[in-house]
Amino acid sequence: MQPVIPVSIIIPNYNYARFLKRSIDSALEQDYADVEVIVVDDASQDNSTTIMESYRDEILACPRAQNGGHAAAFNTGFAASSGKIVLFLDADDYLYPTAVSTIVETWDEATAQVQSRLASTRGNASRMSFRRPNWLSTAATSCRNSCTRAAIRRP
Repeated sequence: MQPVIPVSIIIPNYNYARFLKRSIDSALEQDYADVEVIVVDDASQDNSTTIMESYRDEILACPRAQNGGHAAAFNTGFAASSGKIVLFLDADDYLYPTAVSTIVETWDEATAQVQSRLASTRGNASRMSFRRPNWLSTAATSCRNSCTRAAIRRP
């Protein structure tokens, strides 16, 4: 049996209150035991903070006083995270319940990054690709669109 690896899911948010609950719920409903959920609100003008507050201690809420953009929100969440594996989930997206366990099952010490692209939101098709670069990134990878997930390993 593989040891339990702590995982952090970081959800950066800016004015996506209408999607935020589904995103947070999908992170909290993972079938993997050791998951922390960090929600970074990047100075939203909608009721995002009210939604975050409704989760009380189920999530780690990181509100930002000034909007700094997606990268700043990623960095804020990463700094607050403690997981060995870190996933970034945009606030308008959600995870299937087995997403974290699937990543952990396929993870090994040579893995530095995993990316998956959701092929269809109506079906259950998804594709995963694995990349093992010679270097280990400690910064958030840039996403080409909101369907890309990245997980990185903390050194």
